Amino acid sequence: MRFESLTYFLGVAECGSFTEASKRLYVSQQGLSKSIQSLERELDCHLFDRHGIRIELTDAGRALIPLAQRCLEDKATLKAEMSRYTVHPAKHLTKRKPFTLHAMPYVADTLFSLLHDDIARYGLNDVMIIEEDYPDILGGLDDEQASKVGALCLPDLELTLLEGNESIEFITLFKNDLLVVGTPELIGEKGAPLTTREIAQMPIAYYNDPTLNRMLSELFQDSPFQRVVTHTSSQARISGYVESGQAISFSDSLSVQLAPPIDGVTFAPIEGATRFTIGLAFAKQGKISTDQRDYIAQFEECCRKRISLSPDKEHLRGFAPL
Repeated sequence: MRFESLTYFLGVAECGSFTEASKRLYVSQQGLSKSIQSLERELDCHLFDRHGIRIELTDAGRALIPLAQRCLEDKATLKAEMSRYTVHPAKHLTKRKPFTLHAMPYVADTLFSLLHDDIARYGLNDVMIIEEDYPDILGGLDDEQASKVGALCLPDLELTLLEGNESIEFITLFKNDLLVVGTPELIGEKGAPLTTREIAQMPIAYYNDPTLNRMLSELFQDSPFQRVVTHTSSQARISGYVESGQAISFSDSLSVQLAPPIDGVTFAPIEGATRFTIGLAFAKQGKISTDQRDYIAQFEECCRKRISLSPDKEHLRGFAPL
């Protein structure tokens, strides 16, 4: 059981809303929902009754509150007692001044949720994340005076164009593959590739993100979607359709590797799907501070470490070993 899941549970219980808890805890609704679902599976009980966007604690949820609080208090005591024996991997960064990281929505919503614990261990959560679309981030990087650091998610073609820009430095963190997610009844056995023609005939619920929209538009230009159930920024709504077997959606190899598994849901590669890359970018001759360069180097090391500790090497085919 993860302490993070208990923290998230208490946050949702206090707020009475996944949306409000997401804002307070600085985690995406998708990450929050997955964490609570994982906790419910592990405890084999429902913690919340869901009535649309309104939620209520179940009897089990009310009973868990004092137990979760006690666990988190014990965790704090344990960490305090053991701190004298441990060396923080980012101890030398404790005096680093916080700065702003300009992240594309996917990176802000997914990467910083899935790597939440790792980022915290490396002392990398003292950063303000501003969500921006790629053109806005790029416009602030291509300047000799720029001090902007961007967290990007780019399909292969856009990455090639960016790497051809001699004024911008790009640090690759992950190479990611686009996948289909759904119940076995809809997409078949795990690992069997699907064609765009097959996918286009299925009921589809997918996330409204500019980068994903562009990728899907290009990938399915010869096989347009026939049955779009929903195209929304609500991960909870998409998850509901997928987990109930009413629709398929799209995911990626990074999320499959790092997120808790969901019972009854499987994944499949897409024939001909382009790979996309997650990384950090900044102006080579820009006014990047020492603190910012330290942050970038530590973030890269954090990602290296996360890959090396992966328990499931099969899923690493979607990543670029750094």
